[in-house]
Amino acid sequence: MFTKLDDPAALPTGNGMSPVFSPNGPYLAVAHYTSPFLTIYKREGDTFTKLDGLAWPPANAGMGAAFSSDGTLLAVGHQGSPYISVYRIATALLNGLYVATQAGGAGDIIDAVELIAET
Repeated sequence: MFTKLDDPAALPTGNGMSPVFSPNGPYLAVAHYTSPFLTIYKREGDTFTKLDGLAWPPANAGMGAAFSSDGTLLAVGHQGSPYISVYRIATALLNGLYVATQAGGAGDIIDAVELIAET
């Protein structure tokens, strides 16, 4: 039997597409059609808290998201060039610092690191 959990306090800005949990369970990513095209939540028990501040949100409407099997990468497919954005999730994420880098349109990892702050 399934029990519906309460909705997050901050909902995605548009129709949710292909929500996905990180392999280790604490993160939920939802792609959507309206800016910022990707919403990421941190799960604590049955509560989901929206994280903000992606330095490089997807360029266009999010069509779906997927974490790598080891939980270190998050890929987001979207309409329009470059069609996919890939975020590297730093190990500091596990210690309460929300850090990610994004792959460039040509597939090269950008060396810059940006803080993603919890709301």
